[in-house]
Amino acid sequence: MRQSELTMLDVMHDPIIRQILRADRVSLAQFAVLLQDTARKLKSRDPSVVDTEETAPAPNLQ
Repeated sequence: MRQSELTMLDVMHDPIIRQILRADRVSLAQFAVLLQDTARKLKSRDPSVVDTEETAPAPNLQ
């Protein structure tokens, strides 16, 4: 079965998202914090949300 949603790691490496971030002058580090904060808030609102994030080390944001 194919996963239908991107992980945060997938999002951070997506070339189209990187172009949008560059155009909006948002660093990958800022975007990573935004994604993590949003995930944390969503999880606290709905305890049934499953944490599907990979436990790999943080991606190189350069």
